[in-house]
Amino acid sequence: MALVGRVDRDRWKKGGIIKSAHLTSEMLAPLGVDISLHNLERDDCLTLAGRDPGVVLVYPGDPNRPDFATVERIVDHHLESGRVVVVNLSLNLRPAQPSSS
Repeated sequence: MALVGRVDRDRWKKGGIIKSAHLTSEMLAPLGVDISLHNLERDDCLTLAGRDPGVVLVYPGDPNRPDFATVERIVDHHLESGRVVVVNLSLNLRPAQPSSS
């Protein structure tokens, strides 16, 4: 399994996503899940460092944040590769921003 998101403790000092990502990893590893963490901003989230997981959990920030920019491409890539993809998004109850196109 690969978890893609805000996982870099040097970059993210606080926040629910980094805490939840690491808790998820820490809880799954003792159950025998081989899990690798990949940071949205710094890692190649398409190649996953050469790993070939069956499941990719994508845990991005708010769609209006810069690190969300590649999320749709990452999801599409892993779906096309035949992997199960799970996306964890938070509901922020804000109206969608109109498209500028």
